[in-house]
Amino acid sequence: FSSVRGCTNDGDFVFNDGAKPYGGEWGAFGPSWGRVKALSDNQEDNAPMFTVGCGLDADKHQIFFTLNGEMVGAAPTTLLPGDYAAALSLHAFGDEAVINAGAAPFLFDIKGFCASP
Repeated sequence: FSSVRGCTNDGDFVFNDGAKPYGGEWGAFGPSWGRVKALSDNQEDNAPMFTVGCGLDADKHQIFFTLNGEMVGAAPTTLLPGDYAAALSLHAFGDEAVINAGAAPFLFDIKGFCASP
């Protein structure tokens, strides 16, 4: 989960089953957020900040996404059992993100999600 300020994104999702050294199956998932284009040197950044969450539901073999603490849904890909690593990309100079891997409370109710059937 991370707080993101910067260029617009459409919930880009890339899945690689290990058959490719880099990249994989690309698809857009989720709502857009942020600026439409990068700032020039003389523009001020007043883009809103968003909290974007990404989680792995190992029981359902799904990756799910949240936006500002609300569930957006699961990516349209079934994950095979295996080892996974998180990755984050920013789109333009000046974009920023803060990563929270559990050191601070999540905005999304992860305990409630895990307790649900």
